Amino acid sequence: WGLLLDSILYLVESEEFWEEEAGDARYGFDLEAVMAIGDLIREGISHDEYRSKPELRSKTERILTILADRTKPQLRVVNGLEVPWITPQSTVFQAMISYSVCVAPISETESGYRWVSSIKDQFSRRLNQPSERTIEFSAVLGRCLPSLYSLDEGWVTENLDEIFPHDNEDHWRSAFKGYIRYTRGDRMCYRLLRDHGDYSKAIGAFDDESEVQRSLIAEICRGYLNGEEDVAGSRRLISEVIEYGNPKQISSIIEAILYFNRQGSLRAEMKEKVKALWGRLIS
Repeated sequence: WGLLLDSILYLVESEEFWEEEAGDARYGFDLEAVMAIGDLIREGISHDEYRSKPELRSKTERILTILADRTKPQLRVVNGLEVPWITPQSTVFQAMISYSVCVAPISETESGYRWVSSIKDQFSRRLNQPSERTIEFSAVLGRCLPSLYSLDEGWVTENLDEIFPHDNEDHWRSAFKGYIRYTRGDRMCYRLLRDHGDYSKAIGAFDDESEVQRSLIAEICRGYLNGEEDVAGSRRLISEVIEYGNPKQISSIIEAILYFNRQGSLRAEMKEKVKALWGRLIS
């Protein structure tokens, strides 16, 4: 691993690697190489012999920092749509989080903090400087929210307005779509975003995106069955969906409940909540 990281570090530190190619409409760096480096680090850090050596961790953090600073965004918002989903920059940010999670126990022992400071600084800088923020970054923030919360609960709660910025539609949509597509059943994150107003905002924000809608409704139904929601009272996301009146969302409620029932995951108290929900649907 040491020789391999030395070679990668030499590569990303060389200006030739980042030079633009004349006549090429793409950015000058090798897209596949950047993504391969990110994937390699995510694979390597899963091995004890990799993460246990300080010199390897130091080189890895240097590589990740350079990649984050130099890799340009590929994702753009066009008519509310973002394509492609996997990009070099998103791969780098995900590698940074995967690395941080794997070395968190070591970092906590050495410094008292779970999140490696050099990587945390990269994320904080992008949140605090709008010019540094990209659509990829926002999508990764949402996708990896449970991991970020495990690294630094205080950082997530203090920066929730920036992670899911209600005053910036493009970045909010990217962050929430990243979250709802890839996060399943994390009750703490569910509560955070429910109380922050993101679920309520999302109910009316994705009428033309069926995949996002299905995931959104499934999570709200899961929260309802787990006692996080009521059909009445202050915790009433499920009622907000019903009152919004989108037939596709109502169908998704029924599909989600039937799916959970087929999985055999409905306890007796959950079945009582289903009865109450059916009554609300037909009232």
